[in-house]
Amino acid sequence: MRLIVEGQDDVGHKKVFTSLLPIGKAGEGKTRIEVLGLKLLIDGDKVGIVNAVFDSIAQKAGLDFDQVIEKVLVPASQPTKQLMYIPALILFVPIAMLTCHRERVAVAA
Repeated sequence: MRLIVEGQDDVGHKKVFTSLLPIGKAGEGKTRIEVLGLKLLIDGDKVGIVNAVFDSIAQKAGLDFDQVIEKVLVPASQPTKQLMYIPALILFVPIAMLTCHRERVAVAA
């Protein structure tokens, strides 16, 4: 899962960065977030990080207190690569048939 986070660096300058967190096993969302070491505050549309537990996965990913999660990007399932063979064959077969037909006409003439 990718998080686009807005916060401040150590000097106090505004920074926006992307953090990559492992999703983990299926389960309740609150439990999965706690396993990562995050404590969140949900206030309407904004989700703020209250705490990232010391030496947790979240802290190692660069998350810290007083940051705001702007976007959450979750990987989507994709169709297999082999599906591209179908349109390729649909285009290839008529072209091959026309080429063979043209060769037969040329040989007969």
